Amino acid sequence: MFHSRQSNVRSIGGCEVFQAELRLIVAPAPGSFEPAALLAEQPAPVAIAAGQVVGHIHSTAGRVAVTSPFGGNLDTVLAWPNERLQKHQHVLSMREAS
Repeated sequence: MFHSRQSNVRSIGGCEVFQAELRLIVAPAPGSFEPAALLAEQPAPVAIAAGQVVGHIHSTAGRVAVTSPFGGNLDTVLAWPNERLQKHQHVLSMREAS
């Protein structure tokens, strides 16, 4: 699951097209967040590929991977290690790779 902040909307051929500057990765399930080691890498920007695991959620139902549905560069980690998250709560923000 992910969300994008809308930054630029235009119409092409009768269809609305938008470009998002900032993309948000959200928790797929409720539970405790365990970030992947790549989130601690330095120096910035940390490149993240589409489909890459950026952490895990631990809950009573088990361990669920948090994956990025798109590629880009890490902007901000929004969840602390071991923080209890709700389903769809923001985990990190990303920017398009330049």
